[in-house]
Amino acid sequence: MFASEVKAEKESGQTILSNKKICTLIVLDRVSINDIEKLPNLKKLIEKGSIGLMNTKCAGNFEPAGCYLTIGAGTRASASGKGKLALMEYEIHNGFKGEKIYKNLTGNEVYGKILVPEIPLLIEENLKQDHEIVPGLLGETLKSSGITVSLIGNADTFDEKNRLAALTAMDGKGQIFNGKIDINPIYDEESPFFFTTDYESMYDEYLKLRSLGGLIVVYIGDSVRADEYYKLSDKTRGYSLRFNSLKKADTFIGKIINTVNFSRELLIVVTPFPSYWSIKNKEYLTPLIISGSNIKKGLVISDTTKRPGIVANIDVAPTILSFFDLKVPYPMLGKAIKSITYTNTLSYLINLNKKITMNYIARPYIIKTYVFMQIFGVILFLSYIFKLFFVNPNWLIYFFMFNLTVPAALLFPFIFETISLSNKILILTLTSFIITVISILISKTPKNPIYSITFICIATFLLISFDLLFHAKWMKNSLLGYDVIGGARYYGIGNEYMGVLFSSTIMGISSLFEIAKVNESFKKVIMGLLFFTIFFLISSPYFGSNVGGAIASFSAFLTTYILYFYKISDYKIYIKYFVISSIVLAIILIIFCKFGPQSHLTLLVFSLESQGLKPLYLVVIRKLSMNYRLFKYTPWTKALLFSLLTLLILMKWPVGFFKKMNQNYPFLFKGIAGTSFGTFLALVFNDSGIVAAATSMIFSCLPVLILSIKEIGERR
Repeated sequence: MFASEVKAEKESGQTILSNKKICTLIVLDRVSINDIEKLPNLKKLIEKGSIGLMNTKCAGNFEPAGCYLTIGAGTRASASGKGKLALMEYEIHNGFKGEKIYKNLTGNEVYGKILVPEIPLLIEENLKQDHEIVPGLLGETLKSSGITVSLIGNADTFDEKNRLAALTAMDGKGQIFNGKIDINPIYDEESPFFFTTDYESMYDEYLKLRSLGGLIVVYIGDSVRADEYYKLSDKTRGYSLRFNSLKKADTFIGKIINTVNFSRELLIVVTPFPSYWSIKNKEYLTPLIISGSNIKKGLVISDTTKRPGIVANIDVAPTILSFFDLKVPYPMLGKAIKSITYTNTLSYLINLNKKITMNYIARPYIIKTYVFMQIFGVILFLSYIFKLFFVNPNWLIYFFMFNLTVPAALLFPFIFETISLSNKILILTLTSFIITVISILISKTPKNPIYSITFICIATFLLISFDLLFHAKWMKNSLLGYDVIGGARYYGIGNEYMGVLFSSTIMGISSLFEIAKVNESFKKVIMGLLFFTIFFLISSPYFGSNVGGAIASFSAFLTTYILYFYKISDYKIYIKYFVISSIVLAIILIIFCKFGPQSHLTLLVFSLESQGLKPLYLVVIRKLSMNYRLFKYTPWTKALLFSLLTLLILMKWPVGFFKKMNQNYPFLFKGIAGTSFGTFLALVFNDSGIVAAATSMIFSCLPVLILSIKEIGERR
């Protein structure tokens, strides 16, 4: 524990504890990981501590104010462009003192030197969101614990006040106890907008604030002004001015570095919002550097991401609170940033950023192409059964086999090296083609397509399971995996592969039982062990950590198991397995909560303990809201609807066809029933349920279409 001195001051009826434990948060906005290479003092800071890439996502529209507010809230927040205006209590704005403007808008008494008049609008904006957000929760928690919060600096231009850093430091009423944000920039013809930060005055203020201790937020406005000016200027000239501004900022940071006692203090350099050039190139991750007590030289990591070198903006506030030995309050969802030892961190992160960005750019093209292939195949299939035009049934079977192999092919890591998009598509196509050819050779398709279906499904769920056992190293890089820039998930199994995993497992074992003649007792044991293993991998915080997937897969597996071995009319079986499954789920949940790492499931349980049913309500609202948005915008919606439409048509036409298929492939159709139930629950219980449902339908719909082509061909 750090040594500290505490002195009490009386001000406006409040007791303020001035803690000599100091955390300096330097806000150096609009810089990229590539900029760090040219800034010697930041490189010096990296040698003392850790560096990483930070996800900058906020709630609502992606814009600077929301990203600043998110850091201060500890959960994704929305500002809708509000919050640039912050005033010193004595500062004159539009003819009125800041204190009067603030009191007139909020009705609150003033106790801080820095005021955010738009706090009522920010609170109102975040009440509209689908999860609980408390603007200013970081500042409020520090204030409640008697820890001083101060802010210095601005990014003002000649026609606008820009003091967004106040959103990271303010308390719940939009006030900051101490600081100075009206330091006028110096006139300089060689600087953007003819202004540069008065770094001497900034440094003097910083030294004064150090005597108070607590959190000191230093807002370096030059980097923001330079980025805004770059948009307006000749790009060569803009680049030169921006580089000069960054060098000045780096020199100032060097002075702060020389002031900080790293054995006792914490220094964080954060970039809340990407630069203009970064956004243009789809590079949305920004650098974060942290140095001080208990921070190793290497890469940052947090329990939010569980990925070396990657953290989220919601992790900054919990890191500061943990430094001051304070409990992270609900509804902060971030986790404290830690470090792991690593060498050549900067070059590693530059390459990692390139790979993540390239995957982010490639993802929509490949996913849309794959969805188009499924829809195109369905159209060809309908044309075949209705005899609209000639379609070669054998080639159509091959085409569906190829589509069935794509999720497995997308796992292979060599596809996702830093190569062009066209080469990625070429390698992906070749991989799927090779798997398809192997399945054809094994089963002599199209004569015996059930063998191909069995091979592809089993190969798919084995590959995904193997990857999960080794912490999803392939999935992290897969275009069907999760997206670091999107920030919906950073570890475990994403909803895309979750849908693929449980459906390919059921369809793989079902089709295997169609061709393998084994006794019923052996089937029960094999199916029970396999289903429990896959369920454990999906639900475990150590592996899949997917709550919605756990519910969907468990229900799908249990339904399939009952349909296989028991009569549907035997209600005692349902009661028996409901009791057994409830006990098993309860035991697993207790084990995960007591001994496992934190996951979405365990966090929900802890929230229910402390907050009652409100967190559950918010989770349901969030999932419904997300699915509604995805239904409108994701290409997976089209794939899901086309698949459902085709299966509905097959149930009615040709007459008696579906019944005959059920008689010929009884195990497979029971598997389809179990998978369909899981698909429905995946749709209901996941944030991106549309995606999970669509990917699970791949392995329940395509096998039916393949076997239908064979059966219809024999009829004709």
